[in-house]
Amino acid sequence: SSTMKRALQTAEAINRYANVSIHVRRELREIEAGDYDKNGYEFIKELIKLEADIPYPNGECGADVWRRACQVLEEIEKTKYENIAIVAHGGTIRSIICGILGMPQSKRFFLGENLEHCSITHVMKVNERYFLQTFNDYTHLGSVI
Repeated sequence: SSTMKRALQTAEAINRYANVSIHVRRELREIEAGDYDKNGYEFIKELIKLEADIPYPNGECGADVWRRACQVLEEIEKTKYENIAIVAHGGTIRSIICGILGMPQSKRFFLGENLEHCSITHVMKVNERYFLQTFNDYTHLGSVI
C-alpha cells in the first residue's frame, strides 16, 4: 500500500477479508503534482496536449513515478506469491500501466478520464508478458458511487 492515509484505509478494509501482512511503501504514493494547485486544471489540459512526459512544475512526471513504483514491482516479482493487491492512486496506477505495457508515459492521461476511488485494475503476467485484464472497474461498488 501507499503510505497515504486513504490508501492505507483501503488496504485495511481489503485485509478484513485477506488477513495478510500489509506492506507500506512510499514508492506507491501519488504523483507529486508540485505547483499543480497553483496552476489549476488548465495546466493539466495543456499537459494532455503534449507528446512529451514533462513533470509538473516542482513535481514529478510519469517516468519518475514509474521508476519508483517499478522498484516495488521488481521486489514483488521476487516473491513466491501468486496474487498481489497493490493499493495506490490514479496517477500512480496510470504510470504503472504505461510502464508495464511499454506505452509512453505521456499517454497516461488517456487511461480513463477519472479513476474511481476503490476501483480495481487487474494486471496479469504470463510468460514474462503483462496483460491488462480490467481497468478502473468499479462494478463491485454497486450504487455506492
